Amino acid sequence: MYTKRTQIREFQVVSVLAGMKLFVRHRPACKHRKNRYYPNCGCPIWYQHDRRRWSAGTNNWDEAMRNAAKWEQQAPHVGKSVLTIETAVEKYLIRQSKKAAHADSAPYSDRWLLRDGSKNQPSLVQWAKENDFRRLQDITSLDVERWRNTWVFRAESYSLKINHARIKAFFSWCCRFDMLAKNPFDKLDRLKLKAVPTLPLEPEQFARVLHAAEMAKKRAEPTACLILLMRYAGLSNLDACSLKRTALTADDTIRAYRKKLNKEQAGVDGWVYVKIPHEVAERLRALTNPLQPDYFFYRGSYRGKGGSLKGHASRRATDIRDAYNRAGISPRGTHRFRDTFAVEFLNAWGRIQDLSKLLGHASIKTTETHYMPWDRHRQKQLNDAMDANLAMQRTTGGLALGVAATIQ
Repeated sequence: MYTKRTQIREFQVVSVLAGMKLFVRHRPACKHRKNRYYPNCGCPIWYQHDRRRWSAGTNNWDEAMRNAAKWEQQAPHVGKSVLTIETAVEKYLIRQSKKAAHADSAPYSDRWLLRDGSKNQPSLVQWAKENDFRRLQDITSLDVERWRNTWVFRAESYSLKINHARIKAFFSWCCRFDMLAKNPFDKLDRLKLKAVPTLPLEPEQFARVLHAAEMAKKRAEPTACLILLMRYAGLSNLDACSLKRTALTADDTIRAYRKKLNKEQAGVDGWVYVKIPHEVAERLRALTNPLQPDYFFYRGSYRGKGGSLKGHASRRATDIRDAYNRAGISPRGTHRFRDTFAVEFLNAWGRIQDLSKLLGHASIKTTETHYMPWDRHRQKQLNDAMDANLAMQRTTGGLALGVAATIQ
């Protein structure tokens, strides 16, 4: 039996329930409205459980406590001690889904390594079942490291770093919402990945790949136009495949990237435009796409499996790899055309600040990380500045190379 003595101590609630809290929503005229736990004013009582609130349907504290006790006995209680890994993953995926509050609506990149997995790569849920891990708190740092060692990502790959960050974000979320006391990922060694080298194509190599694409039996012209667009506009494969026809202007420029503008630039056109050769622009204009006339390359659904832009870009990347194979060139990445655009721009005495804008980088540091070794213009400027400085030191007598020989 619940009494006021067991529930109130100086007007503060001493809850006997495991996971549910009771509080009072005082009416505006109630003189006790500053104390949400005052039970004797006759104002409505509400329940709170797992970040959800609903009315108790009564203003009698004893009755509300009895109903809450019955509810807890009937409802499955999920606490730190019994929260399963599968339940925690499901809750996290629901949180990650934006439009529909359903785990299947979460991004594929989150669902894959946490829940779905594949033939070669078991997900966290699959790995936990295979190793008889049921509760979330049973997983230690050593266990997480053992699972990470089963990952099938190529060593030094960027995908390894990205998926590592996604799993760490999941465990951090569990700690933030009191599902775990400590993050097991905090004790793991940090991944040290080498920067992906810049691999531009030589003019002769680019000509061979383009010729191989033009000689293909299927989708020859779209593949060749896509290669030319990435080479001369510096677009990535995804950006090029999703390019609309309206992005090509009458003066042969590509409206490529949208810049972030401040309040003073509110009336300015925030697009970055890239000039391309007239011959490339004419081939793009002549390219037909009856399925999606608004796009150059995107063709919508594929064999009834949907028509996401990422899926279409992946299929176009397969065509480009086939062209690489016929040309006998490796590595076969689509990003090599973007690298070629950047390196040729710098070799033609372009500024790295301008290149950063043309590539759509948010920071020039990103551009410098990948393309600074190719910035011969800046290195020549540094060499010229040092030559002038050394000449000045010789004139003023500040360059004393023979002084040490004269001192005995």
